Amino acid sequence: MSDVNLADETTWNQPCDCTRSKVCYEPHGHIITGDLRIVKNRKLRRLLSKGPKYREHNNIDWDLNLNILEKAVDEYAKSWSQREGARVSVLNDWSQTVKLFIISNKIDSLR
Repeated sequence: MSDVNLADETTWNQPCDCTRSKVCYEPHGHIITGDLRIVKNRKLRRLLSKGPKYREHNNIDWDLNLNILEKAVDEYAKSWSQREGARVSVLNDWSQTVKLFIISNKIDSLR
């Protein structure tokens, strides 16, 4: 689809043989049906039967997400300490609480 030029008139004026189909919808001259038996490919028919809002399940790398969030907490503590002129160690307890109890527990419950 990335190669399709929507501004090009020939894109919209492609010939079709819908009028020869027994499921042709006469007012429009094209196939408009919910009958998926017209799709010969079984895998495609099964996919289409799931409906237009169907999305494939995404696998989540929980360990990667945990590492990203823990790194973000550490970076936030570092930037806060620089801005406030304090040592990073001042936020160690806060950082560990957020990482161990909030983030880890939430990820464990979502797994």
